[in-house]
Amino acid sequence: MIDNINKNLRALDTLGQPTAHWDTLIIYIMSKKLNNVTNREWEEHKNNLNHFPNLKNYTKYLSNRADLLETLHDNKTLNNNYINTKTYESNKNTNYLTNTHFKPEKIASCPMCSQNHLLFNCQSFRNLNVDSRIKKASESNVCMNCLRPGHTDKRCKLSHCKYCKSKHNTLLHRESQIDLKPKDNIALSTNIITNTKGKNKQALIILSTAMARVTDVNGRLHSARLLLDNGSTSNFITQDLCRKLGLNTRSTISSVSDASERAYGACIYVRTIAVDGTVCVRLLASKNKVAPIKTTTIPRLELCGALLGTRLYLKVCNSLTNVFSHCLFWCDSTIVLGWLSTQPSNLNQFVQNRVNEIQECTLDQTWRYVPSRSNPADLASRGVKADCISASTLWWSGPQFLHERTIHFPPSPNTPQTLPETSLHTVTHCNSKSINVLSDLIHKMSSFTKLNRVFAYILRFIYNCRSPNNKNKSYITSNELISAYNRIIYISQQEMFPEEYNHLKHNQILPKKNRLISLSPFIDSNNLIRVGGRLQNSNYSYDVKHPVLLCSKHHLTKILFLKYHKSLFHAGPQLLLANVRLTYWPLGGRNLAKQTVRNCVRCTRFKAQPIQVVMSN
Repeated sequence: MIDNINKNLRALDTLGQPTAHWDTLIIYIMSKKLNNVTNREWEEHKNNLNHFPNLKNYTKYLSNRADLLETLHDNKTLNNNYINTKTYESNKNTNYLTNTHFKPEKIASCPMCSQNHLLFNCQSFRNLNVDSRIKKASESNVCMNCLRPGHTDKRCKLSHCKYCKSKHNTLLHRESQIDLKPKDNIALSTNIITNTKGKNKQALIILSTAMARVTDVNGRLHSARLLLDNGSTSNFITQDLCRKLGLNTRSTISSVSDASERAYGACIYVRTIAVDGTVCVRLLASKNKVAPIKTTTIPRLELCGALLGTRLYLKVCNSLTNVFSHCLFWCDSTIVLGWLSTQPSNLNQFVQNRVNEIQECTLDQTWRYVPSRSNPADLASRGVKADCISASTLWWSGPQFLHERTIHFPPSPNTPQTLPETSLHTVTHCNSKSINVLSDLIHKMSSFTKLNRVFAYILRFIYNCRSPNNKNKSYITSNELISAYNRIIYISQQEMFPEEYNHLKHNQILPKKNRLISLSPFIDSNNLIRVGGRLQNSNYSYDVKHPVLLCSKHHLTKILFLKYHKSLFHAGPQLLLANVRLTYWPLGGRNLAKQTVRNCVRCTRFKAQPIQVVMSN
C-alpha cells in the first residue's frame, strides 16, 4: 500500500499537483484500509509525537508495524506452541517475549550502515550499481523482492518489479539494453491515470524524450530535445529551432475539394519554399464523406465538398502551432465559385447556409479554379484502388503547378451568367436598383405594420434630401403611410407579375393562357394592378369592387395574412380569407389562409384535445 501511494503521488507531482499539502487527506484514506488494532496503535503513537503528524511519520509507522507483524508471523510458524500459550510465566515464553521485544530493533537496523532503517532506504545501498546491490542483498539474507529480513522472496506478499514484473525489487532490476549516457538526457514514457473515479478512466501518456546535438547549415552544433512517439507518422520541428539551424522557410497551405455522385472529399497540402528556392508540396490531411442517399445535384455536392475542405482547413490550423503565410482554396466547379462570389441573401436556403459559413471562415483567402485532371480530391470522391494510390504522385504531392516557385494559376472558364439555386425575390426584371434594395427590406420584415412605417420614413428621407429648404420633421402622417403602402404593393407586384404589368402598362391584351386573363386586371391611378369585374355600379367601396392583386407565394402576402389573423383574434381560415378579400385578391389565398392558421402557435395550443383514457375491462 505504501509503494502504491508513493507511486501515485510521484505521478501527480509530475503533473504539477500540490501533493505536498495532501498529508492529512492521504493519512485519512490510508487509515480507512487498516484494521482497528493498527488504527488504535497509530492513535497511541500519534499522541507521543511533539508535532502534528505528516505522511512521512505515518509511512514510517506502517513500515515498522509491517515488520513487526511479519516477524511475529515467522516466529509463529517456527514455534507452534506460541499460539496455545496464554500466560507469559514460563521461561520459554519469557525468552520469546524478550526476543519479540528486541527483534524489531534488530530487523530495523540496516545491514550496510547499521542505522535505524531498512536496506532499501539506505542511501549508501542506493549509490551502488545493480550488481553490487544484488550481491549485498544476498549477503544480508534479506528478501530479494522487498529487501526486508525474516522471509524469502517466494513467501513475500508485496508487489513485484515495476519494470519487468519479475519477483525482485525494483532497485535490483537489470536493464536488458545498454543504458544511454548520460542518463539525465533520457526520460522514459509512462502512463498516468488522471481520473480514477467513475467507470471512464482517463489516462495521460508521458512520452519519452532524449537530448541530441543537431548541426545547422554552418556546421555548428546545437542542443535539442527530442520527443519520441512510436505511434506518430509525421516529424515536426519548432520554429525556434528552425531559426537556430538556419532552416527558415515560407509555407503556404492549399485546400482542394471535389465531388461525385457517390462521395465528396477534400485534401490539405502544405507547400514550403526553402532558402535555396526548393519547393516541396506534401499531403497533410484528407477527408471524404459518402453522398446522401437522397438524390441531389452535383453543384450541391460540390458545395458540400468545399465546405468540408473549409472545416478541415480550420481543424488543421487549430491543431498545428505553425503559422501559414497564406492559404489557397481550389475547386473545379464554376457554379460553386459563382456562388462563393455572390451575396448569401441572394441564394436559396440550402446554398445560403453553406456559402455563408464558407465566406466567414475564408474571409481573407482566395478561391481558385483547378482543372478536373489536376484535382487530387477527385481521387477521394471517385475512389481509387489501394495498389494505385501508393504510386499516385498527384495524391501525395498535389497538382504540378504548385511545385513551381511562382504559381501560374490555371485559366478559369467563364462563370455561368444564370446561377441555379437563386432566390425568387432576387430574380426580378425591374430596371431600378432601388427596387432591389427595397425588395430585400420587404423580405427581412416580419410585421406589415412595421414595414409600412419604415417605408414611410424612407420616403420622407428621400423628400427631405430633394427639398433641403422645406424639410418635414413632424410625425408620420396618414398620407405618408398611404404612399408607403402603395409603394410596397407596387414592388411586390413588380416581382411576381413583371410580364403582366408590362402588357397592361402598354394597353396590351394578356396572352390567352395567362393566369390573370380570367380576372380582367387593370392598372389604377396609383400604378397598382387591380381585379376587374362587373361590380362597378354596386354600392360597395372601391377596394371591394376592385381588390388589389397579390400572389400568395410572396413574403408580403404572408405577413399581411398574419396581420389580419391577429387583428381578427386568431380567426379561422374561412373568416380570415373573407376579410382579406375585402381589400386584396390573393392568388392561392385559400391555401395560404389554412397555412397561416396551422402555423400559429397560439391557435395550435388552444386547439389541443385532452387524451381520452380508455376504460379498463
